Amino acid sequence: LFMIMAQPDLERFKAQKDLFTDHPGLCGFLVVFIIFGSFGMIALLTGVISESMFEKNELRMEEQRSERDQRREKLMKDCDAIFSSLQLDVDGEATRADIEAILPKMADVMKEACVDFSQQDLEEMVRLMD
Repeated sequence: LFMIMAQPDLERFKAQKDLFTDHPGLCGFLVVFIIFGSFGMIALLTGVISESMFEKNELRMEEQRSERDQRREKLMKDCDAIFSSLQLDVDGEATRADIEAILPKMADVMKEACVDFSQQDLEEMVRLMD
């Protein structure tokens, strides 16, 4: 039956005389079986291909998440190094002038980490911190 479905060659059955005329139900069964079997095979192949695509997409998303986490970790370390270089007063606070002095370093670190920002954002951040 699988061979009939995959390659519907009914000429072999015509060689047997009166097979289809004596058994008309066989002819109807074979036609229905070939049609539904073909659709079933197509559905099966489509399902396998779709599942493969979903798995590849999940792997790609996992790799992207891992890369984002690594960039975020590096950004945190670089920012910590910059801020730890600031001189603090007795209350543990840095002056506004010192923070404004490290803004170019912060801009370089953020550009390196592919963070979308503007210089005005950094200046506004300092203003809001004060």
